[in-house]
Amino acid sequence: MFSRNSLKVSGLLVALLTLTACATTGASGPLEPLVDSVTATLLSEKDVKTKFGYGNEDPFYATGGALISKTYDYVVVRLAVTTNENTKVEVLQSDVVDKNGKSKATLYDRQTFVDFATAPGQSQSDDYAEKRRIKIYRYYLPSSSFNVKPGQYEYLLVLLGKHPLPDDVNAYVRLQVNGLDHEFTLPVPDQP
Repeated sequence: MFSRNSLKVSGLLVALLTLTACATTGASGPLEPLVDSVTATLLSEKDVKTKFGYGNEDPFYATGGALISKTYDYVVVRLAVTTNENTKVEVLQSDVVDKNGKSKATLYDRQTFVDFATAPGQSQSDDYAEKRRIKIYRYYLPSSSFNVKPGQYEYLLVLLGKHPLPDDVNAYVRLQVNGLDHEFTLPVPDQP
């Protein structure tokens, strides 16, 4: 005959197996794996400051030099990649183009952008420059070609151009994810 403890253990084992079966099959069959997807969206200056800044500071743009703030404009593109397998991502082109297709702002690689954004004299303090450098390394596109493991990833691309950017321009991003082409044309709001 079974003891009380063996019945409790058996009942617990049956409950655990039932929950495990539900977790792997769901109500309508097996759980779907992550769906591969790639999206690109523009971030407003407010979005950039809220999500990535410190207080009201902009983490990607040098804030201390009036000369810099009058010389360059930038557009921030958020690239989101979701994949269920090891994936190669290659950014083939990323810039801001006018209605004639002429480039008005281009993507800097991560190190060049770090050097630009943390140049001596461009921040309010060395501490803030270091915080900006950390944020850039954490969120900025690592390189034009990189690999990711299964999961969800978010990268920022900062496109820099001479101030003022003309009206009626688009951010254009062309990339390959595991050999499949993806193109995004994102209208850039007119600069104030």
